[in-house]
Amino acid sequence: MLILLIIALAPQFAAQNQPEMKSDKPIEFQGDLKIGKRYVAEIKTGEDLQSVQPVKQLKPLIHHAARIDWMNLEGLGIFSLQYRARKIEFVFEVVSEDTVFVANGRWNTTYFCRILELKTKGEYYGKYNAKTFVFVGKCKSVKPTGKRHQSYIFTFEILRTVAGGENMGDKREIAFERFADFGGRYWLNQVGQRSANSGEFQLNSEKEIEVTLLYSLDEKIKN
Repeated sequence: MLILLIIALAPQFAAQNQPEMKSDKPIEFQGDLKIGKRYVAEIKTGEDLQSVQPVKQLKPLIHHAARIDWMNLEGLGIFSLQYRARKIEFVFEVVSEDTVFVANGRWNTTYFCRILELKTKGEYYGKYNAKTFVFVGKCKSVKPTGKRHQSYIFTFEILRTVAGGENMGDKREIAFERFADFGGRYWLNQVGQRSANSGEFQLNSEKEIEVTLLYSLDEKIKN
C-alpha cells in the first residue's frame, strides 16, 4: 500500500519541482519594467519629434523619476513614420537599468531597452510589420537624393550579422535612405566628418560600424 501511494504521488511531486519555463512571448506594457523581460507597447512621438515614449506612462517607485533609453532607436527612421502611421507599436526587451541618487531623497532610474519589432497602421503604409536587423559593416558611399525634403542614400558592405536578418539571405550589401532631420545627420556623423578647411564631407569607408535597420516581415497590406 505504501509503495502504491509513493508511486501515485511521484508524478505530482515531479511536476511541482519542474524548473519554470521561460517564454520569449512579449507581455503588454502596463508601466512596470523588469530586466530580461519582453514587452509590447503602443508608442507616441514627443513634441520635439526626436523622442518616443510609451502611451502608457512608466510607474516609478516613490521618490523616483524614470525614463527609457532606446538603445537602437537612432537611425531606424522611426520619426519619419509618424506622418504616415496612425499607430506605432514596439516589441522591446529590457537589457539593463541604472539608478542614481540625485538629491534630497530623489532618485533617477534609466531603463536601457532594445527594440526588437515595430508595427504600424496607417493610410500610407497600410500594415507594416518589421523586425530589427543588426550587423557590422563599412559604409561604401553616401549620396544625396536631391529631394526637396533633404535625404541621403547610405550603402553599406555587410561584414557580419549580429542579430536578426532572417529574410536577408546571402546579401553582402545593403542600402537605405535617411532624411536629414530623421536620422540622416546621425548617420553622416557616424560614417565620416566634414573638413574643417573646405567644409566638404569626407567618408571613412574603412570604419566598422554596428548598424540597426528594420526589415519587413510581410508585404504591405492596405487597410
